[in-house]
Amino acid sequence: MNNSNIISNIRIEIENLVLTDDYRSKIFAKNFNAHLNSLIDTSITLSGENDSILSNNNVKITNSIYWQTEGFILEKLDDVTDVNIISQLDELENVLYDKIITSLGKNYDKSSTLNKMIDNTVHNTLLATKFNFFSRNDDFLNPWQDAKNILFENSVLHTFYTNFEEFISLGYTNKSNESEVTKYKKIGVLGKGNKDNFTFGIVRDLIGLRNTVIDILEDKANSGQNPIKSDALIAELRSMGISEIDLSDGNITNWLISPLKRNNKIGSCREGYFLMKDCADVSVSYISHLEN
Repeated sequence: MNNSNIISNIRIEIENLVLTDDYRSKIFAKNFNAHLNSLIDTSITLSGENDSILSNNNVKITNSIYWQTEGFILEKLDDVTDVNIISQLDELENVLYDKIITSLGKNYDKSSTLNKMIDNTVHNTLLATKFNFFSRNDDFLNPWQDAKNILFENSVLHTFYTNFEEFISLGYTNKSNESEVTKYKKIGVLGKGNKDNFTFGIVRDLIGLRNTVIDILEDKANSGQNPIKSDALIAELRSMGISEIDLSDGNITNWLISPLKRNNKIGSCREGYFLMKDCADVSVSYISHLEN
């Protein structure tokens, strides 16, 4: 797609924007989760696993980590210097602000929370557009596209809260039966359409939960010589209070264990999972998979 088509397409999307008055769908939270995971994956790919700010086993997603991750990606990929493109993006920013405020009508109350949502929505939409002008845009999935979809497909403004107490103060009702481990390893996603109230969504802080798995393996299976079976690993998580309502066995496997394997944080063999710390551990995992 050439430059003029990129700009003209986003102009058409802005012109046709209508904010929803129906809060039954929570797909906006799933799109934010996809955006967050894309940011994380892109950052790790650009930096290498060991150099990523997300490689620390004690890290969890905070506002600071989020903005550091985004800033790192832009530092590595944003090479747009064409004055004409920059000027058109600046103009689009103003047009989008005006369109959103007009679309809100009487529901634009000028509150700090709403203005934060508008700023965040415009920011992500412009970055999703600008990404198409990066010289290496074909090498990566657009980390902001799913966030842009929240506005143009889900028809709501959005922002996020990693301080869950602050999120609760906005009106979200927290589940009382959650474990202490999962209760604060999640991120609140706030949405607003053309209504006088908000809609709420939740995504898991998968980085924090994956690091909980790492902590268990550090204690129970810290090398290829003492692996732990998946059932026993899940049992350890259950003993910490993580119920099947919080995370099913399939969620634990697909969201926590498998990504750690893909990122070479943990190894596996017929006897189970273990941390990979040296060449001997890599060899155990390699030989087991080779035999299979």
